[in-house]
Amino acid sequence: MDGNAIKGVVEEYLDKELTDYAIMIDGVWGCGKSFFVENDLACSIRNIDCPYIEPTKKYIPIVYSLYGAESAEKILLDIRREIALSTLEHDNKKKKTFHKSHPSKTESVISTLIGGFADFWGVDSKRLLPLFNLINIPKNIVLIFDDLERSKMSAKEVLGVVNQFAERDKSKVIVICNEPKDDNEFKQFKEKTIRYTLHYSPSTEEKFDSIVKEWFKNRSSAYQSFLVSHKTLILDIFRLGECTNLRTLIFILDIFEKIFKEISDRQFADDFRKGYLSFACIYSIEYKSGASASDLDWLACHTTPYTTATIFDIARSGYEQPNEKKNPFIEKISRYGDYLRTSFSSKAIARYIQHGDLDKPVFEAEMKNEEEEYIEKRKTDYGQCLLKMMDWRIIDDTGLDKLLSRVEDFLKQDRYTPCDISVLYARYLELKMNNIRCLDIDDAVFFDAIDRQKSNWTLLFDGDLYKWEKKDNPYDSRYEKLEQYIVDINNDFRERRKAERNGELLNLIRKGDPDEYRQYTNRIDIEQLLSLPVNELWEAISHSDKDIQHLFVKQMMELFPFGTDQPDKLAFIGQLLPHMQEVLAGGPFDFKMMKYKPLALRLQQILKSATGEKTVQ
Repeated sequence: MDGNAIKGVVEEYLDKELTDYAIMIDGVWGCGKSFFVENDLACSIRNIDCPYIEPTKKYIPIVYSLYGAESAEKILLDIRREIALSTLEHDNKKKKTFHKSHPSKTESVISTLIGGFADFWGVDSKRLLPLFNLINIPKNIVLIFDDLERSKMSAKEVLGVVNQFAERDKSKVIVICNEPKDDNEFKQFKEKTIRYTLHYSPSTEEKFDSIVKEWFKNRSSAYQSFLVSHKTLILDIFRLGECTNLRTLIFILDIFEKIFKEISDRQFADDFRKGYLSFACIYSIEYKSGASASDLDWLACHTTPYTTATIFDIARSGYEQPNEKKNPFIEKISRYGDYLRTSFSSKAIARYIQHGDLDKPVFEAEMKNEEEEYIEKRKTDYGQCLLKMMDWRIIDDTGLDKLLSRVEDFLKQDRYTPCDISVLYARYLELKMNNIRCLDIDDAVFFDAIDRQKSNWTLLFDGDLYKWEKKDNPYDSRYEKLEQYIVDINNDFRERRKAERNGELLNLIRKGDPDEYRQYTNRIDIEQLLSLPVNELWEAISHSDKDIQHLFVKQMMELFPFGTDQPDKLAFIGQLLPHMQEVLAGGPFDFKMMKYKPLALRLQQILKSATGEKTVQ
């Protein structure tokens, strides 16, 4: 279930005047539950009106961590006292996790006197509970208990506290935890207190957007723009590395800001940032996943079987060294493909990731070596031509025709990548726009050079192509036409890759191995699931192993908890529902597939609610 779906359920919960139960948000460690609650859900709650008090006020979330909590009395005392002492001054940052409430002046005086007396004389907190219980909890307070599983108390005790607020006080209570699966006591008492369990499973893209919006909102605009423009690169590496851990994602984005600043003044800053970002992502994922010290050392300094591929590389393959002894770790990280091949290994960044200090002299030396390598590679004839085209104003008129003639030859020899071609074409148009008399190159030469690379395409990202500044003349549309041509090919390539991944998943379903299916679907995002051709998906599911069918139903229930207004999800439901109705009407699975009935009814209701139309009966 993604964040938007959870916010919808919470809003429905808050819309009920009288409740005697809590709801729980469950998710695996590192999936970002706490981050989502504190930075997204809490903000959403603060924008919801509570009409059950006069005058109407907004709901106020109070987040309380149960980490290390040792007694119910202490929790109850903390919550009561915090509510009593709180105010609505949102800019008060004295206690960041608490969002202040509206006690009466009398209650504030009582609580201050009680609390002060207790602190001064060291009175046992248990003796204060009767006094604090005299203080009513405002109806617009939402209590959010985080880290339930990290409490030192028993499940019975901690859920007893939750139940006291939810059932006795009729307060709105949300519990956040990684639900213990084998704790029978927890399950027993949970049923008495928790009505709904919402499984938080956001896509990595949702996590990324939330982090950049909240975590990095006060960072430099240049760094924020850099992160947004390299979003696809980062998320692709996480997908290939099978990493869904939010803490790892935050860690990388946080530490790379310093590296970003160190690179800012380099001659080839854009290429360096991209190369070092790829390395930082790959190295962090492998480091956090427990790679050995020797393997990490290899990753930080080894240049084979992969090498830095720049826009001036002649080789398109053949990075493996024949005499190199095979390394299982190398075989494993080969999954990163082009991202590993085009990354810049760095001992300084590796140390920074592990120990938190960036050795600037070492990093400076590494960048200097990279620059020398770049310059050496740019000594090739086609590399020199590109450099000269990037600064054509210093070339005398007699040299321009010769330069353009050589560029045309190298374009026909497929020496340049699509990114190079975007630069060359932009500079060529600038020559024409400035009425410089020079050799004419047919636009078809540039387009044909791009077209011939379709079969050997490497995925491009936002910011890779030359950024043309609009001049309000016909040259704008000419450059945009070539840029769009590259983008269309790139999108086609992306769609082909998606189709290949979809085919892989469908074949996995047909194969009927539940473990493989579970592992594969745990690392794909919602977008891929929604992009599956529904007819083929249903055909594969309907003939697969019953355990896979059960997992599929569970995934669908989590993906569509109660409602949605997203067009892609509604389209998916609209195509899936008729298949499910057919099954329930007497399809090939008879009673064994009755587990589909609750899901079918839910999807039917979602579609009916979203479209206002009568759905399939």
